[in-house]
This record gives sequence, C-alpha cells and structure tokens, in this order.
Amino acid sequence: MSISSNKLPLRVQTTRLATFERERHTWPISLRRKYSADSGRTWVFTDGGGDGRFSAVIVRPGTEEHRIAGRSESQSNSVVAELDGVVLGLENCLPSERITIVSDYLWTAYYINGWRRMHHPRLCEGVLQARTRLEKLRSAVFVHYGLETGGECAFRRWNTVAHGLCQKDMVGTNSRTRCEIA
Repeated sequence: MSISSNKLPLRVQTTRLATFERERHTWPISLRRKYSADSGRTWVFTDGGGDGRFSAVIVRPGTEEHRIAGRSESQSNSVVAELDGVVLGLENCLPSERITIVSDYLWTAYYINGWRRMHHPRLCEGVLQARTRLEKLRSAVFVHYGLETGGECAFRRWNTVAHGLCQKDMVGTNSRTRCEIA
C-alpha cells in the first residue's frame, strides 16, 4: 500500500526527543513538548497486546470519556493489536471531530501513512479500515507517547487506562462517563 505524501492521513508527532532526532531526517515527524489533552479536540488513547487484546479510551474534554476493549478472534500479534486499538478508537469518533491519537507504538502511524511496508494480511486490512475512517474526520494527529516522558500528566494517566483495558478481565468493556480533565 502506498499513498501520496501530500495526502497523508495523519500528522505525526513524538514526545521522545531521541525518536524525533532519529526519525526527522526520514519522515515528516515533529516533536511534541506538551503532555496535556487540550479541549477542542477529541483524544483517542490506544493500546494493544501480544495476545490480540486491544483498547481505546476516547476523551472529549469536559464532556465524555468512553472506554472500549476488544480481542481479535483470529491469529494476531502485538503490532496488529496496536492497530486494532486505533481502528476501534476511530470507529467511535464522529465525522466532525478533530482528533489526536496517542499511542506508544509509533509504527502504527507509519503503516497508516504508507511509510512502512506491510506483509501481514490483518495489518493490511487494519490499515485500510483506519484510512477509511480517517477520511471522514476533519483532521487527525498521531502522537507517539514514550511512557518515560512527561512525568505525571494526562498522557500518562489515559495511556495507563488504555493499557489496563487490554488486560484479560476487561475485554468487552464499553462504558461512558462524564470526563473532567485537570
């Protein structure tokens, strides 16, 4: 799968300086120094695990928090599960929204943007699903969040929630609550 560079589905950022320094010479990636979930955007915190479990926490600041988890019934790996978490989050976003996806796996954005080759059939299928969903949104940013950056912050908090949803007893979770972000 390849895609024209002037029509990239995602703008890509990282919170890790070392990643930025390494990748910026190859890909149009920028360094993000803020670790807060600003209002005016919908935030999608995602995770995936080696056993096929995946999750998304959709945060609409001041409005709503939506936690969702699932598990692939087919043969899966952590790379596919990470992408499944993004697709799950995108499926629960509204077309009018400006979204920011926050994930600890940078290559998910690379696959979606066509910067890395894919061979796994489920990965190709997931990328196609993600691109189809992204075309319907106003704008989308992908933030690669390194857990060792930012200290105690909104990114760490919500990433930890997404990670926890990938645990065995949380699969099938689909809950909504009012959300206030400090």
